[in-house]
Amino acid sequence: MTEELSVLCVIITHMTTKDAHLAQYRAFKQTADLPGASPQGRVEMLFLAAFHLIDACAARKNVHIDKHQRVRHELEVNPVIFGEMTGDVWSAFQDIETRLRPKFVYGKGWNKQDLEAVLRKFSFIEKACLEVLG
Repeated sequence: MTEELSVLCVIITHMTTKDAHLAQYRAFKQTADLPGASPQGRVEMLFLAAFHLIDACAARKNVHIDKHQRVRHELEVNPVIFGEMTGDVWSAFQDIETRLRPKFVYGKGWNKQDLEAVLRKFSFIEKACLEVLG
């Protein structure tokens, strides 16, 4: 008697849905906007809110960014997500991630202008994403 090899292919997707990312965005933004929130906490929450908002836009096109370090790469290889705004969106996000956020989270070298820059860049990302999400 011959044994046959049976192959079972299972595809499991762990991609978070657009709606789940939007829920995360709203929760982080709401926390950032709480009265009395520290500038450090606000910046961290806005950073996370921006990431989930960008990932919601990506999920709309069946793209999953997975982690914040991959935003630039995924947006560049999937320009359909933001179209002509692609470079501006990832650049604003990367500026928050690599130049501004570390001042608040890891050090004490931030000032009022840094906080205003985070708020401006977050506002730009939020507007671009909400436009894409329609």
